[in-house]
Amino acid sequence: CGDHLWRVKGRNERRTSSGWVTMTTDALRAQVKRPNGVSEARQWEIPSSGPAAFPYRQLPVHPYTLGVWLGDGGRNTGLVTSADADVIAHLTAVGETVTPRYGPYAWHVEGLRAKLKALGILPRYSYQKSVPVEFLEAPSEARLELLRGLLDTDGECGAENGTITFSSTSQALAEDVIWLARSLGGKAMMSPTVKHPQFPGPDGVLKDGRPCWRATVRLPAGVRAFHVERKQARVSAAPEARYLTRWIDRIEPDGREFCRCITVDAPDH
Repeated sequence: CGDHLWRVKGRNERRTSSGWVTMTTDALRAQVKRPNGVSEARQWEIPSSGPAAFPYRQLPVHPYTLGVWLGDGGRNTGLVTSADADVIAHLTAVGETVTPRYGPYAWHVEGLRAKLKALGILPRYSYQKSVPVEFLEAPSEARLELLRGLLDTDGECGAENGTITFSSTSQALAEDVIWLARSLGGKAMMSPTVKHPQFPGPDGVLKDGRPCWRATVRLPAGVRAFHVERKQARVSAAPEARYLTRWIDRIEPDGREFCRCITVDAPDH
């Protein structure tokens, strides 16, 4: 409601380093944005949360293994395709038995097929893949290992700007990566442009590939994004705090309902 209390930091508080202030919705609505040259600047910063906390649960497959399979796994198999020795090394480190199959880049993960079948995701094509809900709501370390498996396979990091991106023909999987990054205290967003790749067919005529969704990810400072060293080496060492800042973008009415607001016996209520 209009009297709801928010903890915010405005332009003046940032300039004077005076900390957070408490304001009502109505007071914030008076100036959500302010002209800034040719555009408008959002005025009110809200506190960033730490990692979301979920209770411990027994997971049927190691989250890193699942992330690798979701990124580079074969449909209806326990095979993963990878040319990165770091991926295979970490699969081994988390307790998987990995053996080469069909050449230097295909690897069989012992027992994985049965686990994926039990999860109900084994027959999915790459464009149908998504993260089972029990992994999205796992403890933070498990979610981080899952995200690393996804980024080690279908993620990249720009050499020039150190930006982490994830690409997938599954929109649901790209959205899951965004959810994972945000749940770990980071920021992530989907690229507004969907890529529509083309490739030459046997007759030399260009064929349309499946559309590809791209997510940009920023994790808090000190949180490792990749186990693959060549990718991790490109990550910006200390991203500016402002890149992880959350802002009020707009305040809009959403209807009229009976409600009860509560304040507590403290100076800022």
